[in-house]
Amino acid sequence: MAVKRIQIIKIGRFSYTNENVIKHIIKDFPDYEFEIIDILRILKKKKLIIIVNIYYVLKEYLNEFLAGQKSIFKLKKYFYGTTYIFNKFNSIIKSHQRGKSYKFIFQFQGLCNAYLKGVPLFIYTDHTNLANLSYPHIKQADYLRTDKWLSLEKQSYHEATLIFTMSSNITQSLIIQYNIIPDNIKQVMAGINIPKNSFVAPKNYKNKNILFVGVDWKRKGGPLLIEVFKEVLNIIPDATLTIVGCKPDVRVKNCHIAGRIPLEQVQNYYNKATVFCLPTIREPFGLVFLEAMYNKLPVVTNNIGATSDFIRNGVTGFLLNNSKKEYTKTLIRLLNSPDLCKQMGEQGHRIVYRRYTWDNVGSLIAKNIKNKLQIKQNKFE
Repeated sequence: MAVKRIQIIKIGRFSYTNENVIKHIIKDFPDYEFEIIDILRILKKKKLIIIVNIYYVLKEYLNEFLAGQKSIFKLKKYFYGTTYIFNKFNSIIKSHQRGKSYKFIFQFQGLCNAYLKGVPLFIYTDHTNLANLSYPHIKQADYLRTDKWLSLEKQSYHEATLIFTMSSNITQSLIIQYNIIPDNIKQVMAGINIPKNSFVAPKNYKNKNILFVGVDWKRKGGPLLIEVFKEVLNIIPDATLTIVGCKPDVRVKNCHIAGRIPLEQVQNYYNKATVFCLPTIREPFGLVFLEAMYNKLPVVTNNIGATSDFIRNGVTGFLLNNSKKEYTKTLIRLLNSPDLCKQMGEQGHRIVYRRYTWDNVGSLIAKNIKNKLQIKQNKFE
């Protein structure tokens, strides 16, 4: 009798990625029963595991804390980086798999290993831990896990039937840093969290408004942007800066801080903006860039991570090198050039509209899963 069950493993919301991908998998496999496990939701109910894992953070990273390589005041950053929590995630998954059969298992990210002998495992990820070595403007040791944790992460990727990636830099990380065979990786990109045919309001590129959207103020380059904006004001005194997603303690004229707001309200700020600027220094992917481009904004950011996949330097925006001078010069040029902003914004919109939708991503994922399942089936016929 054919197996008619599919297991999906997720860890929280993953920037709305989970909901969108799951919706498309369900649509493409309509005759199957789905078992969707949110490990984070289960973990939150197990207070003892959370408490014990704090002990393991201290234990497993003790030498690095003592050596000053990692900050003991940032324990939250290392919470998912212990072998204890990785194995607990695996235990939760195994408890649900016990005594069941699956057509395949689909896992988001590499923070656990849902592999079950004899069952194809597919992983969709935006990052790897060793990819942190590619960011020149961060303290890399802050993000790197222990060797034991890395061995668990590597095992999960090597046991996967196929790994779906969002970007070329992560594809290369898996090949070069994790020794994954290229044929076992498929770059499917990601989609914007905006309906494809959503109306984009006509823009007034003479507004001279710079928009920043991000939750992690420091990692997203907020402090640099403030210093740059002060320089911009010296040349363009009526320029404005809008900060959405966080509430940093900054006191600069012409700066409006909106803080965290519902996703649907962010659209109002895209409509009023002239330029989108996010000088991020570490970025697993950056869906917010795609959303800015969909809203016909030129994008200014650092040339790191996945940004070069979708931002064409000088065409849809500018890729810089975390330089105050470069950012100041670029923003002044754009704010003084409404026609250039319009041209770049429309180019970016076309790229996102054609390529970066969840319909495209979902179709690619489903097509490749079906191909792998067909190959497996043919082997046993």
